[in-house]
Amino acid sequence: MRYLRYPLIFLISYLLFLAWRFPYFALVAQSISSFEKATLARVEYTQKSASLWGVQLEKVKVSFPSGVKMEFGSARMRPGLGRLSAFFSQSAAGGGGQAQLNVEPDGTAVLKMDKIAMESGSQELGSIKVTGDLNYNLLKKEGT
Repeated sequence: MRYLRYPLIFLISYLLFLAWRFPYFALVAQSISSFEKATLARVEYTQKSASLWGVQLEKVKVSFPSGVKMEFGSARMRPGLGRLSAFFSQSAAGGGGQAQLNVEPDGTAVLKMDKIAMESGSQELGSIKVTGDLNYNLLKKEGT
């Protein structure tokens, strides 16, 4: 048992330092870059904090070439191997809506929205609030 003590201490220390020093922001930036390339969207954000439980972002702005624009006060993102899970929330002044995005390794993106305030990109519609689900395959560029 005495001989197992040092390798065990080393392994625990290694895992703790790996979790502490892991480049979470870089992983999220890579996921956002992939999302931008697949959808032609532009995502702007301010980094807040990163930990083993995910990355906190502030002032997240998403705009599409069609003119659709959304702003979120905060976002919590959790990247994984080939996948991304994100939760967005708007401030009460911005509409008070919430959205959850899950991107799977096969390219399937599922966006669940609840009272999301956004600019529609159309003069006829203007600002709108959206509730519902959006399914989109980022690789095949098709969805429902």
